[in-house]
Amino acid sequence: MTLTKRSAERLRATQRAMERAMLGTSLRDHIRNDEIRRRTKVTDVMRRVAELKWRWAGHVARQDPSRWTNKMMQLCKMSQEPQKEMRDDIQRIAGRNWLQTALDRQT
Repeated sequence: MTLTKRSAERLRATQRAMERAMLGTSLRDHIRNDEIRRRTKVTDVMRRVAELKWRWAGHVARQDPSRWTNKMMQLCKMSQEPQKEMRDDIQRIAGRNWLQTALDRQT
């Protein structure tokens, strides 16, 4: 499943509502989102999603090339199918050689 801008905004809104509930405040209190985040010390949901995406990509890159996940990544590289958004997102940030970069866990 691809995370669209709309679903990302809905996740953020839900997280902000949960954080307000944790603090016992409402929108009527007019407390800024960054202040609520500072008080709750909760990680932004989209930052966590990005972190998990990177961890998964590195995990797949370090696997044995005969594994089906690695084979699927190679197929996605060769095809022009619309299901390649995750790979495109990683390529946009890490560059075309992200698989080689991911082989080094420290990087």
